[in-house]
Amino acid sequence: MGKLLVLSLCGLILAACGGGESPPVATPIPFGRDESPQLAIMAPEIAELLRNLPWARDGSEETEQLLREIAGAQLPRPNLGQERVPEIVQLIEILGEQHWYRDGLDGDEKFGLTGLFRTYNSLLSGRRNTATGEQEYAFEGEYNFPALYASAIEQKRFAVTKPGTTSLTFIALGEIGDEGKAEEALRHATTYINDIVRLAGTVKSTTILIIIEPNLEICGWAYSAIYATQIRPDCVTPTIVVHELTHLATPDVFETWFEEGTAYWVAQHLAPIDTPLRESAQLRRETTFDTGCCIARDDEYAATVRGAAAFWYDLELIIGAEAVGNAIKAVPGGVGREAIPAIIRFTPADKQAAVRSLITERCREYRQARMLPCTIPAR
Repeated sequence: MGKLLVLSLCGLILAACGGGESPPVATPIPFGRDESPQLAIMAPEIAELLRNLPWARDGSEETEQLLREIAGAQLPRPNLGQERVPEIVQLIEILGEQHWYRDGLDGDEKFGLTGLFRTYNSLLSGRRNTATGEQEYAFEGEYNFPALYASAIEQKRFAVTKPGTTSLTFIALGEIGDEGKAEEALRHATTYINDIVRLAGTVKSTTILIIIEPNLEICGWAYSAIYATQIRPDCVTPTIVVHELTHLATPDVFETWFEEGTAYWVAQHLAPIDTPLRESAQLRRETTFDTGCCIARDDEYAATVRGAAAFWYDLELIIGAEAVGNAIKAVPGGVGREAIPAIIRFTPADKQAAVRSLITERCREYRQARMLPCTIPAR
């Protein structure tokens, strides 16, 4: 469903953050001239698992980045009451049991494991709230992350894609019994991410975390500040996965009509839904909410979301999907009132009258729900 903007945790998964005094560095061990200096700041039991592996000695930037993340993840955090070495030893030992790891690591596998260790470290380290001085954690107390990440390694439930010019790692986590749904969500994510970026915007992160959560009241929830999403097991469908990932790609406008309307429009445009009516935007518009979009939500919310999604569908009928996507991507983050000017900019001259008429009609129809910022630019 919507984006939950955990501003105090902003960047949590993008960079490992401790808080307070710097953590002590592990006792250095001797290293040879052809060894990565990262091995010198690792605990001996971790360094010994890595130092003789061919991939760890190739000197590439991808290797150094992976080793850097492993080193960061294993450093003890006594100020947080954490001793990570045993956990990291276990993860690397599990890695050593995988045939794809023993065969050597290619560039994508290194990039994927780099994201895996980075998000692991960030989730467990948290971030200090500068206002309160308290350490804050995403999903605090909800998950056994060492076990979830061990399972993700065993089943290689991470994948690297390149939606645009930069690579992106998806990591899918699921408790016992939900591993299959995590794998399914990962497949949907990698299948649709290129088109999500084409229509909705850019993912400004190198990782996205997908967590299967059976106790959600709604089908899914996106956390744009940390590039993560929770999805209920019975809701792992292409439509829901695309919907939640769209929230992580669209500009942060912080308005329901834009956030939810675009997510429903992109999901219905890209992903097959549980109905044969897929031939046109008009039919998608008519069947958008057959499965109940707004259970447990108030009537005003439902009206706003339905109206916003219908608005994008109607706009697609006039100017086409690509132009709608370009307009969505052109909206400045945090500035919902710029949506209408963006739409006008991407409307061909011969379609201007029809689009302006649509905007006027929808603004009048949904004004009470404050669906659209209704200032239409002069011609």
